[in-house]
Amino acid sequence: MATHHPQSSRARRLPTLGLDGFGWNVSTVLGIFSILVTIYIAVVQREVKSNVQELTASALFKILSPPTGSGVGPSEFIRGTTPFRALKHYVVVHPDIGNQDWVQKRASVYPTGNWTGPAIFGDASSRNQTFTVRCIATKTDLPPGPLGEIPEDAQFSSAISVTRTR
Repeated sequence: MATHHPQSSRARRLPTLGLDGFGWNVSTVLGIFSILVTIYIAVVQREVKSNVQELTASALFKILSPPTGSGVGPSEFIRGTTPFRALKHYVVVHPDIGNQDWVQKRASVYPTGNWTGPAIFGDASSRNQTFTVRCIATKTDLPPGPLGEIPEDAQFSSAISVTRTR
């Protein structure tokens, strides 16, 4: 007749990591850990993909003409490229003397992803003044004049710096 040894059934059980009260053994803990790692990887991958898309979009949203450092007259057409063709585009001019951004008339956006918009650089006293120029893309209608609140969905192009020479 075979005798039953309590130690032999214990030898077959997996270690419990001191969580006997929960009934968790090593395989349960490893299973939970692998689920958490999988969730973490999925979240990080989504965030990385989003960041890459933002960086790609910002690299495509730029001013091509005039080039930074150029001299400009009292009014010029600004040209650039955009990945945000469905949004409204506005050139925004910021005189380096002062703290106000000035929204210009709405720019034209073409199916090719190119855009062009007018810009006015100050007044008669603005000769030799430097201006920072960017384009803003948004769903919001922006009236020409001082930029009030920046829309939540606003996307900004890269900036250029120009000097009014005439």
